[in-house]
Amino acid sequence: MGSTSITLESVKTTIADVLERQLGIAPEHSLSGAPFTELDKNFDSLTFVETQLMIEEEYGVQFDQDLVEKAERPPKNVHELAELLLPQILEGQAKAA
Repeated sequence: MGSTSITLESVKTTIADVLERQLGIAPEHSLSGAPFTELDKNFDSLTFVETQLMIEEEYGVQFDQDLVEKAERPPKNVHELAELLLPQILEGQAKAA
């Protein structure tokens, strides 16, 4: 992702792009606020982990493996996932700089 400013919107777009490549979900659908299980009825914990790994690769960071378990509740859609991941992405990139 380089030196581009990372915002909540850019993280949501990245997640939508990952879901499109991984599951064939149109970005406009994943960005609509629909729950992951509505986007793909087979979206499960393994799919979630695979998505997280692809996002790590996109940003060149490694997330806390317990990030989702530590959350008050698991993120249910792209927006909530982006809110959860943004601080970790920013922290990871600051360490790499």
